[in-house]
Amino acid sequence: MAFEFLHDIQEARMTRSSRNQRMLTYTDCRERAFLILLMMQVMRHYRSHRGAAANYAYKTVMYRDYSRHRVDSSDLYNLFYFITGDDAALSKLKDKEAAEKERKGVLLGVGNLNGYLRSIAKNQPPESSDMDKLFQVERDLKIQIADYKTLRRRIASFGTDTQKERQLTVTRLLFAGRARLSDSDFLQQFTKLALDKNLEDLSKTDPEYSVSTPDDVSQAEVLNYRFLVPVNTLPFIAKFIENARARKAIVSQFVQAYLPLIIMLDDIVKAGPAYIEQLKQLHKRAKKNTKR
Repeated sequence: MAFEFLHDIQEARMTRSSRNQRMLTYTDCRERAFLILLMMQVMRHYRSHRGAAANYAYKTVMYRDYSRHRVDSSDLYNLFYFITGDDAALSKLKDKEAAEKERKGVLLGVGNLNGYLRSIAKNQPPESSDMDKLFQVERDLKIQIADYKTLRRRIASFGTDTQKERQLTVTRLLFAGRARLSDSDFLQQFTKLALDKNLEDLSKTDPEYSVSTPDDVSQAEVLNYRFLVPVNTLPFIAKFIENARARKAIVSQFVQAYLPLIIMLDDIVKAGPAYIEQLKQLHKRAKKNTKR
């Protein structure tokens, strides 16, 4: 059996389909957009990953305004489309009435936002003035989550932080991202940075704060998968198992994370009945052991 076709599946994104949009509240859009900006700001401190943030920023700001939903643009662009949107945009979200009420209190300075995104798109190290622009976006978006505010302050000193301090900041961003951005088009890029620069504290298996309803499959439950797949794919392994148990559709990003295990099983089956029987016996022993 060949599995190459799985690599060609288009990655589902958080804002691509109307079904996904219906799962987002106006508050979700504000908070998730700000979370992506925080991650992008961290990536600017690393030359080898600065380009990825720059490309994403350019893809977001290239249209100058956020007047229409664009499937070919970034999730961040479409989040700002909803944040600055009219009734037609807000009607695509979950709870239109609540979105309309919340929208009246949000006045996002698009000029300041675009200026910040253009500074990222230049593919240059961050400047102190960029944090002023980011702080203004935080105020415009009316971010109330104390931990997000704390992360923004920590990122302001990221350039002079120790490796341990950077690790703490990135780990907290990863936890937040896995809770809020698991279907997005950006989390995987930030996860690559964490893996490449050893910026995740793997001793922490639970978020230090809760930003959404916990997943049915926790990160602790899939921790041992790190012996079989890259550790940066563990959050996607958890989502694969969770969706499979619930008999939900599974996006390609999660399928690709689980792909090495599918191939491993397929290899065992192709090897013949003797190997299959050994696998069945091993499974029985494992089930018995986990029940103790």
